[in-house]
Amino acid sequence: MSEPLTVDAPGAASGRERVGPVHALALTASTFIAAAALLEVLIAVGNWLTYELIGSYLTEQTTTLADLQRQDTLMSVVNWLDIAAMLAATVAFLCWLWRARVNAGILSTARHRLGQGWVIGGWLCPLLNLVLPYVIVRDIWRAHRPGTGRVLVGCWWLLLVTGTALDRFVRYFELRSPDSLDQVRDGAAHSTVAALLRLGAAVLVLVIIRRVTRWQRSCLDVRVNV
Repeated sequence: MSEPLTVDAPGAASGRERVGPVHALALTASTFIAAAALLEVLIAVGNWLTYELIGSYLTEQTTTLADLQRQDTLMSVVNWLDIAAMLAATVAFLCWLWRARVNAGILSTARHRLGQGWVIGGWLCPLLNLVLPYVIVRDIWRAHRPGTGRVLVGCWWLLLVTGTALDRFVRYFELRSPDSLDQVRDGAAHSTVAALLRLGAAVLVLVIIRRVTRWQRSCLDVRVNV
């Protein structure tokens, strides 16, 4: 990986700031985000299969208890893989976001509404984390393309928040200890909706990462060649 480039920051009063490349971070974040989204879809499919197996076990008796146990084990493995992928995607995305925010503050004179520390802190503060990450990403986009991106970033954030909230409800309440086959069916249906919402959010954030990365690489190329 190339060393960060030291340049004069347009908005800096004194000293020198460091601009770093974002391409490798963008690629890593995009890979983990795509993997996590696909695992969410796989979990939704698995929930439907669980529903079918339980229904078969209770009615037609064509499914054995061993079949249910194997399905439960498989779902546990997939869920742990999903947790690992989500953690990796979160860390990779925050690394990219931190670097993109640093670069945006140097390569553009546009004002950012939040300080650099909120790139991490904005996700950790209860209630505030429903708004601050959107503001950070929106300001990074606005630094490179003023007047655009409101709908794209807004839709990404809306899909992510609603999808995550529904996913947590399904995981920790609806399917944690279902009391009936109907509850398993409802959980499978809701997990499908959550997976589709989060898949849509993943597609949009990949677009955001790609475009911001491309703009910043273009700015770096211009500065290097000047």
